[in-house]
Amino acid sequence: MQRGSWESEGRVHARAERKMLPKGGPLIKPPKAADTLGSLMIDDRNAAINTTIIKTANISDKGGLMKKVVFYGDSNTYGYDPSGMMGGRYPRRSRWTTILAEHLEGEWSVARDGMPGRMIPEAGKGLGYVIDALKAEMPMDLLAVMLGTNDLLTMRRPDASKAAEKMENLIAAAQEALGTDILLIAPMQIRFTDPSCTDPFVRGSGDYAQRCLEESRLLARYYEEIARRRGTYFADASSWETETAFDGVHLTERGNALFAKEMEKMLREIGEAWNRAQLEKK
Repeated sequence: MQRGSWESEGRVHARAERKMLPKGGPLIKPPKAADTLGSLMIDDRNAAINTTIIKTANISDKGGLMKKVVFYGDSNTYGYDPSGMMGGRYPRRSRWTTILAEHLEGEWSVARDGMPGRMIPEAGKGLGYVIDALKAEMPMDLLAVMLGTNDLLTMRRPDASKAAEKMENLIAAAQEALGTDILLIAPMQIRFTDPSCTDPFVRGSGDYAQRCLEESRLLARYYEEIARRRGTYFADASSWETETAFDGVHLTERGNALFAKEMEKMLREIGEAWNRAQLEKK
């Protein structure tokens, strides 16, 4: 599908849904800037809308219980440490998934499936393999997916719309096969600082570093639109205050701690929404 048609279709659909959503009280503070997307959960029927939109369907039986989340991602979910010549892995205690699990002990069980270099699967056998792997993690209450960075990095000319199209296929397949709630996470911005990335890669179109930054920002907006269409939670990690290493892609140890702090807020919001739904049911 051409970039223009995907982008146009998504934006028209998103605008239409915004008009249909009723007003209500926010669950979290509004974003500080107009271009900050915040954290969203989408529903086109009953919604409390500001920076968080909470759906009430299929969550009333999850309140008050130990919940399980599975994070499916790439090297930043794996805990990759780029400081060595061949790369490595941060100590377990320094990875954001471990920090998150410790902070949410007794509330959430945190499972991780992260692999360096992982990209969004293509339709066909690749997508089927991923779905089978996720089925092995069942039962789960929430599937959290954070992919897309490697898709942009492996393109000769990074294009967020192509990554977003694959992501929507993955989300749709996961919803059909797993029947669980999904949290779609837009990854951090790609911020190259090495001088070798500032040379023009296509005559007259700017440099590679700038293109990656712009497309990684755009990816977050595409993911928000997918969340609205597919009725999933959404978190924009590209707007979070984290810290990446010298390579402009991977989280530092401090960045892992900051990321865990933001994700903890997100999961607490989701858990509290489920608890409220359970109380209302009673």
